[in-house]
Amino acid sequence: SGVNVEYDQVLRLPPGEENTTATLIAGVVDAGFARQVMVGTDGARRSLWASLGGSPGLAAMGTTFIDDLTDRGIDGDTVDQIFIDNPQRFLAFARAA
Repeated sequence: SGVNVEYDQVLRLPPGEENTTATLIAGVVDAGFARQVMVGTDGARRSLWASLGGSPGLAAMGTTFIDDLTDRGIDGDTVDQIFIDNPQRFLAFARAA
């Protein structure tokens, strides 16, 4: 139907726990919907911000979370699509072709 989905809370994992968000995204990508996936984080809690003494920090979205995606077989071009191309297209509020 052309709907977009944004997976949130990519930073809220207890240490050592499998990243189920990365697993869900891998399933959607495998099903052919990479063009409709975006990621975000509800990082409002002080305990998530490294600059405030928390962990893992916002930078983890672009480091360890990407590692979690590539560990599940998502290639670099698809990571760029999810992190750059899809949000850019969606936030431009362009009509679908």
